[in-house]
Amino acid sequence: MSENNQPIIADSSKNSNQVCCDISKSQLAPREIKRNMIVLILLNATYNTGWTDFQLAMQPFLVFLGASNTKIGIITGSPFMALIGVIISPWITKHFRMKKKYLFSVNVPYLGMLFLIGLAGIFAERLHISNSYLLMYVFILTVAHCFFAGFCNLPCQEYMAACIPMSHRGRLTGYSASIAGVASIGAAALGGWMLAHISKPAAFGYVIVMGWTIMQGGYVIALFAKELPTPVEKSPPPWSATMLKMAWRDKSYVRFILMFFLYTTLVTQTFIFVNIYGFNNLKMAAATAAIMMIVSQAVRICLSIPLGHLADKLKPKRVLPYTFILAAVALFIPIIIQNQYGVYFSIAVSSAFGTLLCSAQTALLLGIPSPENRAGYYSLQLIAQNASLALGPIMIGFLCDALSYRMVFTITGIIAIIMIPLCIYMLRTLPDEANSYS
Repeated sequence: MSENNQPIIADSSKNSNQVCCDISKSQLAPREIKRNMIVLILLNATYNTGWTDFQLAMQPFLVFLGASNTKIGIITGSPFMALIGVIISPWITKHFRMKKKYLFSVNVPYLGMLFLIGLAGIFAERLHISNSYLLMYVFILTVAHCFFAGFCNLPCQEYMAACIPMSHRGRLTGYSASIAGVASIGAAALGGWMLAHISKPAAFGYVIVMGWTIMQGGYVIALFAKELPTPVEKSPPPWSATMLKMAWRDKSYVRFILMFFLYTTLVTQTFIFVNIYGFNNLKMAAATAAIMMIVSQAVRICLSIPLGHLADKLKPKRVLPYTFILAAVALFIPIIIQNQYGVYFSIAVSSAFGTLLCSAQTALLLGIPSPENRAGYYSLQLIAQNASLALGPIMIGFLCDALSYRMVFTITGIIAIIMIPLCIYMLRTLPDEANSYS
């Protein structure tokens, strides 16, 4: 998501790569990799399943509360609050050679905010809370959720990188998404039944609480992995000139993070509004959110494992640029098919895009920095990530109100096409072989 003291760059010496290869082979035995794969697959699968329930309820919930596209964009863009935790986290994680217990601890308040959102939905009608006040409450809790997320991201990435070698990271994402897809279909079906048969807004609350329960349980599973200790004594001081210089010297990494920021801001966040377009313009019922999720998860079940293996086989840096062909197709579909079937078809193609992008992207994000430099590299990446997750929805939401959904989908589809040659050019200096990564 090298074992030498220098960051991996395109012109790394042969001896440097050999050291990386020799050390990485001695770190985890095959049986330990197998156990870790099982643990992390279950962790990722439970998180993705629970998050599916949260998204299943949250999007129609915001529409039910009367939020405009701009307000939906601002709420969805709350990850800007995570930047506080991202900046502070390197000082905290430096005191933990093993990250899993810290990871478990910080996820309690992070996920707890979702639980409180669910409770608010369940009891709003009984407590006579108006939609406007409930919307404000949901916004405040979402901001708090994103604030705590800033403390979770760094230890999570360090933990995953310490448990799974580069050669297995593409399939880790594939298997996780596939298993999550199976579980999510059941969860989405149950959530859809709740949205159709329980009075609102309580129905949204029950689905969100169900998602919280599944996600929180997954972090108990995370405690059972065999995690390699991080050599924190070799890490440069957090946010020191040395830490920043190590990342800046790695020009391949800098170009990758720049591309990551651009496509996350300009392309991937637009897919949030395909669903909103269905609810607003096409007047699709809230319960159809379950159908949207089932379509998405069915695609992941069918394609996650083969796409994960494809990313490992063809190499992540080669696969990533061509994923934007799928992104462009997914965005043009609702322009051409202007009914609910266009929404479902777009969701199906965008799920294939997201699955393949995640497999390639995760492998590169986790594999580029050496263990002692992970905190610094990941902190910079997480700043870019949270900035894009904040800026993207706000910008796209504003444009959907100012222009139209179809115009925004057209513009973003063209940008996705431009991303293909741009990614190929920007990622060209990353190493090809798995043993060149940590």
